Amino acid sequence: MSQEQEDGPIDSSGIGVSIADENQGEVEAAAGVGSSSSLPPPTNSSQTGQNKVGTVQVTEVDVSAVSQSSDSPMIAIVNPKSGGKAGNRVFRKLSTKLGEQFVFDVTQKGPLAILQAVLPGRNALRCLVCGGDGTVGWVLSEIDKLPPGSPPVEVAILPLGTGNDLARQFQWGGGFSKKLLKTAVPSVSAGSTKELDLWDVSVGAARGEQRKTMLMCNYCSVGLDARIALRFHTARESHPGRFFSQVVNKMWYGMYAAKQMFCSSASLPRVCKLVVDDVEVPIPRGVKGLIVLNIASYAGGRDLWGKKSGGEQGFNDPSLSDGKLEIVAVNSLMHLSFMTMKLRKGRRLAQGSKISLQLQDGDHMPDHLAFQVDGEPKFVDKGSSIDIQLHRRHVMVERDAPSGCCS
Repeated sequence: MSQEQEDGPIDSSGIGVSIADENQGEVEAAAGVGSSSSLPPPTNSSQTGQNKVGTVQVTEVDVSAVSQSSDSPMIAIVNPKSGGKAGNRVFRKLSTKLGEQFVFDVTQKGPLAILQAVLPGRNALRCLVCGGDGTVGWVLSEIDKLPPGSPPVEVAILPLGTGNDLARQFQWGGGFSKKLLKTAVPSVSAGSTKELDLWDVSVGAARGEQRKTMLMCNYCSVGLDARIALRFHTARESHPGRFFSQVVNKMWYGMYAAKQMFCSSASLPRVCKLVVDDVEVPIPRGVKGLIVLNIASYAGGRDLWGKKSGGEQGFNDPSLSDGKLEIVAVNSLMHLSFMTMKLRKGRRLAQGSKISLQLQDGDHMPDHLAFQVDGEPKFVDKGSSIDIQLHRRHVMVERDAPSGCCS
């Protein structure tokens, strides 16, 4: 019996959450962000023309008329299901501030349709995305589908998810607040710009069979932390009512991570090979997880690498737009716990532009290994490879805010 199989089937009645996951209101369809096909969020057949969230009715905006009104330098794309009641409140408040013709419900009209309607006649656009990291990633992946030569779309974030790591990175804070909502519009207008590397993550059999490609904005991982995220994801799908707020989700995460203490986890040096820029990097003995970082915020604001590399092993200081990723190792559940409590950093392994995680094949290998991209977990079969390379860079809007606002 393989080590991964010793865990037994995932208990869907278990309770937990990956901090990187969004609230239950986050767009479930964003699990397909960056794939070759657009996966809009599921809607009921009754949601035609209107979207009812809680007790408040949100009227769908006619995007076909917006292209004739190009006087606003920005628009807002809102996921009203994010952040519990906060998403709906944000929709109404921004409709008052910007004008309802410039505020869109992403669950009614996908990002691509919205952008195609508002971009004609403009030289550039600032887009305030109101939701969790999943919603932001969805918007960024849909921007890829705009025709060549389209006006640039600079993306700002009003955080409504759980971890909100991308929002933290660009100084938009770790969660929704009344003050942030009040100052959102002037903050978007006054904000400076900063480029962000976006990455293609290709997963599939190493023998050239059909592979799936996803867009990565934040990070991806294999092993221990991905296993916890996968268990949570399965439980949330089975019992969505148990995961209803940011605070409650984080409590369940701690409980569910504790359960992992009584389960065996595969030792990655035995089952996985790490190749960085075409050079194999030895995985230290006993390592239970690998985390590939694009930004300096993991699981709700944890900087696993550190802002400075100090010349260690020839590493450069991390940057959002240097075309490089940082890879850290997780030694154990205790190590992961200390990392999430900001008591320890990850174990620095490598830094590079082209990453390949190659899962070993063979009768004595686990049938699969847990894997996640930006909080969306799944299993990867033995004999598969996970290949990461630069996709493009995108211009983001950074909030001009006092230091420490995102802690």
